[in-house]
Amino acid sequence: MSLVITGTNLTLVLILLVGLNGFFCYKKMPLLGIPIAGLSVVFLIGFNIEVNGLSILLSIMLIIFIFASLVVNIDSYRRKKWYGI
Repeated sequence: MSLVITGTNLTLVLILLVGLNGFFCYKKMPLLGIPIAGLSVVFLIGFNIEVNGLSILLSIMLIIFIFASLVVNIDSYRRKKWYGI
């Protein structure tokens, strides 16, 4: 059983998560980027997404930014080049 978020709350949360993951795609901070990506995945799994055009578009964008953020931050973590800390 999962919770359902709809309407303006869903749109704001998705925009916030897209923005955070997009920020950590460009700013290599593994200590913050990896947990934010994990939180975003938990949000996508734990909550049902309302089926309308904007929500689906934001969800797809969030998945792309999660993947990019994880790739950049895990690579930076392995190389031990942490910029910004």
